[in-house]
Amino acid sequence: MNLVITGLGLWTAAGRGVQPLLQRLHQGSPAFSSEPPYPSEGLSRPLCALAPGLDRDRPAELLLATAAADALAQAGLSRPPPAAGLVVGTSSGNISGPWERWHSARLQDQAPPESGCGRDAPTRRLAAHYGLQGPRATVSVACASGTAAFALAAGWLEEALAPLVLVAGVDALSLYIHAGFNGLGALSAAGARPFHPDRDGLTLGEAAAVLVLEPASAAAARGAAALSAFGGAGLAGHAVHHYPPQRQG
Repeated sequence: MNLVITGLGLWTAAGRGVQPLLQRLHQGSPAFSSEPPYPSEGLSRPLCALAPGLDRDRPAELLLATAAADALAQAGLSRPPPAAGLVVGTSSGNISGPWERWHSARLQDQAPPESGCGRDAPTRRLAAHYGLQGPRATVSVACASGTAAFALAAGWLEEALAPLVLVAGVDALSLYIHAGFNGLGALSAAGARPFHPDRDGLTLGEAAAVLVLEPASAAAARGAAALSAFGGAGLAGHAVHHYPPQRQG
């Protein structure tokens, strides 16, 4: 089956939409900040990439919902069909905001003040917003979450389980996650430079991306333009280490 992408929504540290990100890439201009949206005392490397203008109450849900609305609009859809699928790749889910508030309350022996604290909470909230009744999943396999989400979505479409699938990735910054990477010694002091011989680590950021994936025949039938063809996805597990990848590639 030929699959195509007909809509794309982004909200990154470069701003909302594709163009601000492309401009940053063309200019070679990073979007890092040394002021995270949480207390940075104790963080030896506070540098991070923040989505501008993001409300911190439920940031992952807001990132995801905004990117989904933009992707659907570009695909020519005011709403997805009820039978559409939704798969979201995420490492942190609702840790930033809801879970951190809940955890803080528990540490102080207070009653849990939050609902929707789980890793799949942003997925469930978006599905409820659009009334989606098709297949739904939250994929959390660290840096491979986006690739795995695409592989799952393609399988659903090839098995005719959904007319189209919203394929998404989202993560919002939190002190809990930042402190974890800081403790691992995995963060860069000056900013991530992934292909530089003197690279010294990664830089945490937050963003959401949502793509509308559907059969090429269905897109053509409703007059939707294809932004890109979907070539495929591959997954493998090497069980090499807790966090570094296979050194030989």
